[in-house]
Amino acid sequence: MGRLVEDMTRLVGEIQALRGSRRAFRKELTMDVFEMCADFADTHARMAKGAKEERLAFVENLKRTVGEQLQEIRAYIAGARRAWAGRQRGMRAEFAAAGRAWAEHGQQPEMSAEFTAPRRARAGRGA
Repeated sequence: MGRLVEDMTRLVGEIQALRGSRRAFRKELTMDVFEMCADFADTHARMAKGAKEERLAFVENLKRTVGEQLQEIRAYIAGARRAWAGRQRGMRAEFAAAGRAWAEHGQQPEMSAEFTAPRRARAGRGA
């Protein structure tokens, strides 16, 4: 029986040692995964913040650009209406040439004059 008891004792010792090393490995693996997740979360948060700032800057630039283009188009249309209505006869030829150039080349024409929207008279209330 001596040999069997020695073998069983040795096997129990090996099993306990392997269990201990498995626990240590799992604990180390868990800590590594936790650290990787924390690093990933930090990196992701920084990237998301940077992307958000870039999107906001793009949208602000887009708003400004579109606003400027709308002002130019409004001024152009108002001037064209006045010219074609006969209020500024000297401008009619310039507007016609600019409109043709715009249509032919797909570009906005350069006008030599600045236009402001005409003021409309208000109708009296109750009359």
